[in-house]
Amino acid sequence: MAPFVDLLVADPYARLTQDLSGALLVGQSTIEAVITDHLAFSGNGVDWEIGIGSKDKLPRLMIVHYRGGERPPTFMATFSDWKPGAPVPAATFNAVIPKGAVKIEFKLPVLQQSK
Repeated sequence: MAPFVDLLVADPYARLTQDLSGALLVGQSTIEAVITDHLAFSGNGVDWEIGIGSKDKLPRLMIVHYRGGERPPTFMATFSDWKPGAPVPAATFNAVIPKGAVKIEFKLPVLQQSK
């Protein structure tokens, strides 16, 4: 799974708190002039931290550290310039398909039934 995709779901809290083995309120930090609540978590093979705006409750920083495995160990993302409720033009969702692009048919995997 791609890092930070858990923030893009309808209920990020439910996704992020699933399978936790530990949680800690680190305290407050300032990220790009915004006071944030700094939290740290541990789960199955992953440790992560998040800074959430104390007033606006929006994520400002997330650090994910994977323990073991084949993926790179650490990812970090900052989030800024939030505009909740700002209109998004419908054209934002129009796909621009380059000339010469070839359509690829995606097939669902065949599920094997257990015996």
